[in-house]
Amino acid sequence: MSPRYIAITLFYTIVTFQRSKRLDQITSLGDVMNELRDVDRELAKIPSGSQFDDVRNT
Repeated sequence: MSPRYIAITLFYTIVTFQRSKRLDQITSLGDVMNELRDVDRELAKIPSGSQFDDVRNT
């Protein structure tokens, strides 16, 4: 194999890996945001003026 072919193959492998890594980070961020929305919904269920106000305002 020629060094040029190896260099091109290595370049595309690195680019593909970086894109894959970026997509994984975006997916992870989406999961985190979904969990935060769930927590926000649970906090919204706590009635205001209740004994749990100190938890709600934290």
